[in-house]
Amino acid sequence: TIGIASFALVVVVFQYLVGELLRSKRRGAELHRMATTDELSGLANRERFHALVQQSIETAARTHGAFGLMLIDLDRFKEVNDTLGHEAGDALLGELGPRLAECVGPDGLVARMGGDEFAVLPSVWSTDPDRLGELAELLLGCIQRPFVAGELSIEVGASIGIARFPEDGNDLQTLVRRADVAMYAAKESQTGYKLYSTE
Repeated sequence: TIGIASFALVVVVFQYLVGELLRSKRRGAELHRMATTDELSGLANRERFHALVQQSIETAARTHGAFGLMLIDLDRFKEVNDTLGHEAGDALLGELGPRLAECVGPDGLVARMGGDEFAVLPSVWSTDPDRLGELAELLLGCIQRPFVAGELSIEVGASIGIARFPEDGNDLQTLVRRADVAMYAAKESQTGYKLYSTE
């Protein structure tokens, strides 16, 4: 009888420990998700984007590869917040996240950098201006499709800046900064997108 009771106790303790281990693993996964995901849009956050760009730089440098990255800034988003309120703006951003991810595809990465700024790391490892331009046009089309808020149809535009590794920089900070410069050039010229150039 003592042997059976001891065995039963061992089983109970084992089940408890396994349960705690699984709960701890789930908590760890949830904490990781929270640390790398933007809650509003469901996209990767700035930290995760920077980490993956850094990985891409290291891989491309090792394999003599090349890639482009894009920064996207919404046009007229402030008007949405000012006229319809921040709830409408948040709803728009929440809807835009999955829309951009679908346009980029499962092998690319879309991140929300904060506010109304997004970033894209395409799945295509190419710095060909035509291919990057095609993706930029596709993203602009995704963004320009109307958003529905109650009985209203909301339309926003975007400006996209593109920087390329290694042509435009060989480190994370330089690439992001130059994509940002190209984005503001696109905004000023109202061309939709621009590739970085020294000019």
